[in-house]
Amino acid sequence: MQTTTTLKRVVDDCEPSFAHAAPAQRPSGMCPVCSRVAYGLEWCGQCPTRTGEAHCEGWMRATVSNGDWTECAPCSAIGRDEGLECSHCNGVGWLFTREGGFDGNRPKGKPIVGRLR
Repeated sequence: MQTTTTLKRVVDDCEPSFAHAAPAQRPSGMCPVCSRVAYGLEWCGQCPTRTGEAHCEGWMRATVSNGDWTECAPCSAIGRDEGLECSHCNGVGWLFTREGGFDGNRPKGKPIVGRLR
């Protein structure tokens, strides 16, 4: 029979380690207006982002082509850096790097940082 102290040590040893976490799922859609990312078929239609009573005017666009996303180097595509949301990718784990962005005018090498909400 384990004591409470021993059980607590076992539980503490099982805490998740982001150093060994799997990469975050690559987004499949993004709003070109507010940069909200979406996964699966969630990206179909108008962007669901709301700010107070205002609704985002953007429509989700597919981002599933090769070269659309690049892993965030600081967090190794996990979306977390030292246990906190990664400040380089806003916790997405990926940076939108499609050449030219959505309108073809985005400067080369300047990614769009997505948002989860």
